[in-house]
Amino acid sequence: EGFKALVQAGIEKGKKEGFGEMYFNTGKLKYKGELANDKYNGFGTKYYEIGEYYIGNFVDGLRQGKGTQYYENNTVQYEGDFNEDVKEGKGKFTWEDGHYYIGEWINGKMHGKGKLYDKDGSLIYDGDYFENNKEGNGRFNYDEKYYVGQWKKNKWNGKGMLYYLDGKLAFEGTFNQGKANGEGIDYYENGNIKYIGEFVDNQYEGKGILYNENGEYYDGEFKNNLKHGKGIEYFKDGKIKNEGE
Repeated sequence: EGFKALVQAGIEKGKKEGFGEMYFNTGKLKYKGELANDKYNGFGTKYYEIGEYYIGNFVDGLRQGKGTQYYENNTVQYEGDFNEDVKEGKGKFTWEDGHYYIGEWINGKMHGKGKLYDKDGSLIYDGDYFENNKEGNGRFNYDEKYYVGQWKKNKWNGKGMLYYLDGKLAFEGTFNQGKANGEGIDYYENGNIKYIGEFVDNQYEGKGILYNENGEYYDGEFKNNLKHGKGIEYFKDGKIKNEGE
């Protein structure tokens, strides 16, 4: 790589010191800023051959402390903390489509507490991250409901609850791979229980009780969200309406 001395730059004992510019072998600018012991030290701008560039602090040639990474089109990619040339600490990362993450980083990955927003600034996710994945506990906003509960590798996994936007409970139970599996309770929008029992991949399956909005209910077996197998239908007062398979 080449080196071009500027007015304030000096070379002591063959080492680049002060303020200077360094170039790729192609002649394209590689670095502009403070130098010490032949390395980027202090404040400067580092350019990448792919067109991205970084403006911020350096220690011994590595990004360290506060800095900002830019896309080739000059929009901000990441603004925040660096440690030994990787994102570490707190920072904001923006994808090229405009959605962005604000939170904690470890070893170049989203890790710890963080928030994910869409390009319009609406909150998508607020919770825990583990090595770039939503993992731990968090809230996810989607469509006309939101989820609060446990996550594993970007999917609902473990105990969780779904709410309507007005805060009323829509579902509570266990999830596996993003779907209701195991015991759970489904609610009508008015807060009354719709179904309590077993789920398989979001479907009523196994044993459960299904309540009609008029108060009548069915206690028995289900498959693919339908009554299937043995069961008893009851009037709202608890008297048997129908019994069979």
